Amino acid sequence: MHPHRRLQRTGVARPLPAPARAAVSSDAGLATAEFAVVLLAVAFVVQVLLSGISIVTGSLQVVDAAHIAVRLAARGESDQVIARAARGVAPHVTITVTRADGVVRVSASQPTAGVFTRRIVPTLRSSASSIDETALGSAAGNSDLGGAAP
Repeated sequence: MHPHRRLQRTGVARPLPAPARAAVSSDAGLATAEFAVVLLAVAFVVQVLLSGISIVTGSLQVVDAAHIAVRLAARGESDQVIARAARGVAPHVTITVTRADGVVRVSASQPTAGVFTRRIVPTLRSSASSIDETALGSAAGNSDLGGAAP
């Protein structure tokens, strides 16, 4: 005999009234809805964490590219060599080199990867500076920084 039916005195099974049936199955599907909400929340948290990792790694790449570029520029390397070396570290980096008063300054920038990440931080930037070794060598009249004549 079915549990949702009851016997009357006559012995004939009759269905329960509608409110009693509704009380039995009122939470059907509730676990599915809760799981969907939890799944969306977990997906959002994972997206935020991945975006944070992307921003940090991109920032480190831009800083490294700026440091490499300023070292090469201080040694007097050509702009093509500087750009190629910087792009070896950060593929989409833009490098700007300025020389003034015996100092080399490099600015590096790169757009962030990912749509969600670009809304948080659209462009990553870094700069570095160093003494221009080529200016030191020409000011002393000798390109050898050791100062000893051959």
